[in-house]
Amino acid sequence: MGVLFHLGVLCLVGYLIWYFWANIWIYVLIVALIMVAIFLFDQFGENTKLGRILLGKQVKNFEKNKMAAEQGNPNAQFELGISYYYGHGTKTNKEEARNWLYEAAKQGHKEATDFLKTKGRF
Repeated sequence: MGVLFHLGVLCLVGYLIWYFWANIWIYVLIVALIMVAIFLFDQFGENTKLGRILLGKQVKNFEKNKMAAEQGNPNAQFELGISYYYGHGTKTNKEEARNWLYEAAKQGHKEATDFLKTKGRF
């Protein structure tokens, strides 16, 4: 009886080792895909043609929102604050982000108010 028990344990341990090594390629594949994604993200920076196209769209949206925000549109003020906060279409500027988000919140923009509550002081 004891011998059968030890054989069963050895079989179970052997199976677990085999299962891990047989499926290790999945983990290797996941890591490889993450590395490729990081490489491609770095390659599409603002110094590449595709990067400039993607950045150009953000810059156009930023400019449209800035004009509308300066005219008092609370939705545009919120979008402009978010653009400044995350650096979409412009450089990150937390002070400008805070100012535009406060302007939108003063006009009753719920998302701006929620964003300011969630992020707190930045």
